[in-house]
Formats: sequence, structure tokens, C-alpha cells
Amino acid sequence: MNVGAVRKVAVAVFRESVRDRVPYSLVIFAVVLMAASFLMSRLTAGQDLKVIKDLGLATMNAIGLLIAIFIGTGLVAKEVERRSIYAVLSKPLSRSSFLVGKYAGLVLTLAVNLALMTGAFYVMLLYLHVTTDDWIRQGWRAPALDPRLLIAIGLIGVQLMLTTAVALFFSTFSTPISMARSGDRNGS
Repeated sequence: MNVGAVRKVAVAVFRESVRDRVPYSLVIFAVVLMAASFLMSRLTAGQDLKVIKDLGLATMNAIGLLIAIFIGTGLVAKEVERRSIYAVLSKPLSRSSFLVGKYAGLVLTLAVNLALMTGAFYVMLLYLHVTTDDWIRQGWRAPALDPRLLIAIGLIGVQLMLTTAVALFFSTFSTPISMARSGDRNGS
């Protein structure tokens, strides 16, 4: 497997994903949901930090899964539909290098999106830490800016990597429903 070719394909996939507006929209939606969790936490009696942490991690997980599934399932199918895969595979590039590059590019896209969501999550936790009275903070089981949350976020990243692998696997031999329907209309 040619590492240089894998790197080129991965960078191309990352650039294509950056141009796509779906990940941006979902990350912005995640930040809005995290901000909403801050407002919902005010409705709980003494559980505000737990609610914010739980909803923040669940939001990162759900939005990451949506990005992995939506982009991953159409990754190879788009190449086949546009017939650009034939030009790519006519180069000195093996199919395995092509697929590994696609996977690496999508994982890089997910890592960047997860990092953005993590940054927004920690900013929200910092705001909670700064605006909460000291006597309330002493009652918390864990600090607001708990570095152990990074372990949970890392495991969300591993889950997203596995989901990406499954989505790319199915993308290699199936087409998305919208592409199949447009092909049915053209054929009839």
C-alpha cells in the first residue's frame, strides 16, 4: 500500500468534506444544543453540572454519528455516480489505498468536528465554573473542567471511527436511496 497515495486521497476527502456544508451545519446545531443544555440545567435542583455534561457528551456522540453516516455512506457512491472513480483508479493507485485514503480523510474530518465540539463544550463548562458560587462548586462530585471527560470524548472518537468503517464498507457496494431513485427515473 502506497502511503503517499493514501495521504493524497485522505487530503482530497478532507477538502471535499470541508466544502460540504452538512458538517458545519451539524456542528453549529451541536453547539446550540449544548447551549440549550445549559438553560435546561437551570431547571434541575443541584444537578446542573451533571445535566450539562451528559447532554454535551450525548450531543457530540449523536452529531458525530450523523456526520459519519451521512458522509460515509455516500463517499464511494458519489465517485461512482460522477464516474470520477475510473480516472482515479486508472492512476497507479490500488483499490485498497483508495479505500484507506477515503477512510482516513473521513476520520480526519470527524476528528476536526469532534475537536470543535469539544472546544465549545469546555467553553460552556468554563462559563459554568466561573459563574457558579464557590459553595455550590464544593458540592460537585467532579470539577466542571474535569480532564477525565477527555477519556469519554476519546471513546466517542473510537466509536465514530468504527461507525465510519461500517459506513464506508456499505458505501463500497451499495448506493444511497436518492441516487437509486434518480437512476430509476432515468431508466424508465
